[in-house]
Amino acid sequence: KHMLGTGRGNPVHGKVLFAQKCATCHTLFGEGNKVGPELTGTERKNADFLITSIVDPSAVIRNEYVAYVVTTNNGRLLTGLMAEATPKTVTLLDSKNVRTTVSREDIDELKPSPESLMPEKILDDLDEQQIRDLLSYVQGDGPVIAAQSSAAKQGTSPAAVRARLKVCLVSGSLEYNSDESLAAFQKFLEENYHVKCFRAFRRTDDDLPGLDNLESCDVMLLFTRRLTISGEQLERIKKYCRSGKPIVGVRTASHAFQNWLELDKEILGGNYKGHYGAGTTTRVQIREAAKKHPILTGFEPFTSPGSLYRNSGLSEDAEVLLTGSIPGHQEPVAWTRLHQGARIFYTSLGHPDDFKNDNFRRLLVNALFWTTKRDIPSRAVP
Repeated sequence: KHMLGTGRGNPVHGKVLFAQKCATCHTLFGEGNKVGPELTGTERKNADFLITSIVDPSAVIRNEYVAYVVTTNNGRLLTGLMAEATPKTVTLLDSKNVRTTVSREDIDELKPSPESLMPEKILDDLDEQQIRDLLSYVQGDGPVIAAQSSAAKQGTSPAAVRARLKVCLVSGSLEYNSDESLAAFQKFLEENYHVKCFRAFRRTDDDLPGLDNLESCDVMLLFTRRLTISGEQLERIKKYCRSGKPIVGVRTASHAFQNWLELDKEILGGNYKGHYGAGTTTRVQIREAAKKHPILTGFEPFTSPGSLYRNSGLSEDAEVLLTGSIPGHQEPVAWTRLHQGARIFYTSLGHPDDFKNDNFRRLLVNALFWTTKRDIPSRAVP
C-alpha cells in the first residue's frame, strides 16, 4: 500500500494489464469473464480490501465462489467452481473458464477446497509502476478513458459520457428462456441506446452470481422464476428492493423467488394468481387513461403469444398502463407504482417472441429510462 503512494498509475496501461492478468476470471466494466466475482460493483475503491483480496485471495471466499475438488475413480483430479450439479452429473468451471462435466458414477470424492481458485503471487512478475497502473484502472472509471478522448474530439462533455445508463439484468426463468432473451436485449440496448448492461444470470436454482452489480447499477431488470437463493444472495436482492431503487420486472418476476413470494405484493404491487391456459394469444391494449404516460411513448398495441396472467387486485397505488385480453377475460399486464420513493414498473408480458417484437422492446426501453427519471429517448441513439 505504501508503494501505491509513491507514484501515479496510468489507467490506460492498467487496462492492458487487466486483460492479461485478471480478465480470464473477472469482469470489470462489462469486459472479461465470470469465473470469479464481478469487480465493477465490489469495494474496489477500498485500497485495503482490494490489496488483501489480491495478496491473500483465500483469506475470505464468498460461498458462491468456493472451489470444489473432484477425484475420479481412475485418479483424475479436477478443481473448479460448481457451475452446475444434477442428480447424475457435476460440472466444474476452472480458472481458465473451461467447463468439465463428470458423471457422479465416476466420482470417488467431491469436497470443497479451502483455497481460492485465484492464484497467489499474481503480481510478482510486475514492477511497481505496473502495479500502480493496474490498480489505477481497477479503482477508476475504466469505460470513460477512451470515451473521454473521443468526446473531446467531438466537443462532447465528459460528464455526458459518464451518464450512460447502467442496467443490471437479473435472469433465471428457464421456462421462458430468459438468458437468451436478455442477452439479445442487452445487445439491442447497447447498440442502440446510451446504456451499459451488467449480468446476474442463474447458475442453478439456488445460485445467482453477479448480484454485486446491483450496487453500482442504476436500475434492476428482474426476470427470474421461483429461484431458491438464500443467504447473502437473497439479502442482496432484498436490500436492493427495499432501498428505494428503481425496478423493471418482467413476466415471472411476480414469483421470482420461491422463498420470497412476498416480493410480488410488497415491491411490485401485483397479485399473481397463476395464468389462464396456454394456446390462446393475448391481445395487448393501452388503457385509455394511461395513453399519455411516458412509458407508452412510441408504443403500439400488439398480440402476444404468451398466456395471460391472473393479476386482479393490484395495490391501490398501482397505475395500470396496459391490459391483456383473451376471450371472456381481461387482466392488467403492465403497471407502475412507487415503493420507498422509487419508480417500479412491471409487465406480465415476456414470452420469448415478445422480445422479438419492436413494441415490447420499446416498452422495456421506455420503462428503464422512466424508472431512472431520465428523458425517454425519442429514437435509438448509437
